[in-house]
Amino acid sequence: MGLHWRRLLTLGVLAVGVPLIVGCGKYEKILKGTDAELQYKMALEYYRKGKYSKAQSLFERCVPVYRVTQRADSLGYYLSDCYFHTSSYVLAGFSFDQLVQNYPRSPFAEDAEFMSAYCLYKASPRPELDQEYTLKAIAGFEHFVEQHPMSSRTPEANTLLKELYGKLLTKSYNGAYQYYWQRNYRAAVAALQQSLLDYPITPYREEQMYLLTKSAYLLAVNSVESKQRTRYQNAVDHYLSFISEFPNSKHRNEVSQYYVRAVKALGETPNPELIR
Repeated sequence: MGLHWRRLLTLGVLAVGVPLIVGCGKYEKILKGTDAELQYKMALEYYRKGKYSKAQSLFERCVPVYRVTQRADSLGYYLSDCYFHTSSYVLAGFSFDQLVQNYPRSPFAEDAEFMSAYCLYKASPRPELDQEYTLKAIAGFEHFVEQHPMSSRTPEANTLLKELYGKLLTKSYNGAYQYYWQRNYRAAVAALQQSLLDYPITPYREEQMYLLTKSAYLLAVNSVESKQRTRYQNAVDHYLSFISEFPNSKHRNEVSQYYVRAVKALGETPNPELIR
């Protein structure tokens, strides 16, 4: 039986008997009471109606009672989903993951595994902030895709993976650019090289290699005499790599000037075939 139908059947039991949505006073009385069965049925009714905060409180009361029963996995799923819908994304992700670990054969397990990663995706901040949750979300989605290649949610997981990787690329590029903007060319060279090493396939690659060439040249210009020769040679090497990969770049004329100056500073003659 699919997850969708199991959820409908579970929630469908509420169609029989008396209505369970009650006033605030009675809700508090039931919440604080000891009738776990009534708490569970009322939680399902609130869940079905999208009243996730109230459902969450009731489900939490039920957990100790149904921990070792057949309801444990469904209860865990609904509680996790309540956390998600109340924007407690980190807690929801942990709760979904616990469900997968504790009940790997549950019909809820596949959806819970996706949701565990999706919660971390929702918790992932903008690029300039710490990307701990971004990395965890990537790991979660990659594991999901590997374990469930034919899942109906795999295409969505792949789409979200691209978005998350894009966030890492943006953070890496912006961090390196910040050093360049501050005229800290030594740090800029190191950061740009590391960024290109970490993320060789990136939409920022041309801009990064341009900034690397320029930063390497400016680093050489502003270095003490004993370090200039090595650094001018590095600037030439970066220039050659840049024009090899991006011969028609909009930055070609500018970086050609850095090449000419660097070669002359080395006491050599620029190759006219490498100049535009």
